[in-house]
Amino acid sequence: MPPPGDHTLVYRGSQLQLNVAQWFRKLDNEFGVGIGNCIASNFQKKMQKHELATSLEECVQYMKDQCSHLKSYDIEVDSTAARLQEAQRDLIDAQKRIVNLQQELLDSKSAEVNQLKSTVTETVEKSLKIEFQSYSDKLASNLPKTTAMAPRTIKSVVKSVVEEEDRSRSLMIFGLAEEEDELLSQKVDTVFEEMGIKPRQEACRLGKTLQPRKTRPVRVTVSSATVANSILLRARELKDSKLFSSVFVRRDRSPEDRAKHKELVLELRGKREADPMHKHFIRAGKVITAPI
Repeated sequence: MPPPGDHTLVYRGSQLQLNVAQWFRKLDNEFGVGIGNCIASNFQKKMQKHELATSLEECVQYMKDQCSHLKSYDIEVDSTAARLQEAQRDLIDAQKRIVNLQQELLDSKSAEVNQLKSTVTETVEKSLKIEFQSYSDKLASNLPKTTAMAPRTIKSVVKSVVEEEDRSRSLMIFGLAEEEDELLSQKVDTVFEEMGIKPRQEACRLGKTLQPRKTRPVRVTVSSATVANSILLRARELKDSKLFSSVFVRRDRSPEDRAKHKELVLELRGKREADPMHKHFIRAGKVITAPI
């Protein structure tokens, strides 16, 4: 039995044990320390004075350790917050650089567009100047060298120049099968597609209406002389075509040129009959003979 007067000390010790046990349980519930329940169970046991003192010292040391851990966590939190702030500043700087690069790109595109507009304008003006000069030279070369001309003569010369310009945009297609109620433009498109091109064109048959065993030639008009020349360069591909091997594309000639070409064809036929041991062909307005 405790000596007289020690019952108060025992009571106070037991009450302290209960208070400490409750405090550790509360600490464990609120902060998830994970050891509070274990310590609380120890304080529920009956202890002597020196045992209670030892347990309290252990609790104090435990709390000091936890405070040290909390301080280290606090330092890590501050360091992480500082790194986040630095990353946020880097992100803002990167966004500013992106905006500046986008603006520079827009400025560069605007400058390129302006330069392209300027180049196109200069090219068109130069082309128009050359075309007008060419037209003027042709007109001058066809004018009679007299100081005065009759109005009919001027009209005739202008008409001749205009017809020559129109012919530079025209082609003749020979050997294209003819049918009643045919869709001629579609037929011509099919021929051009076989050559790997598809220009805008207008087509019409020349000569009298459909006759037995005769196929009228087709005159095709395209947008420019450049397009017409590109078609002529690829016309030779038709000879290897399964559908149009017997179709020929030629330049649209003036009546004078057609008459000269007809004479050349007659001369070519005569040479082929007279000299079959050589190869004969028309080139640059002449009949050429070469070894086979």
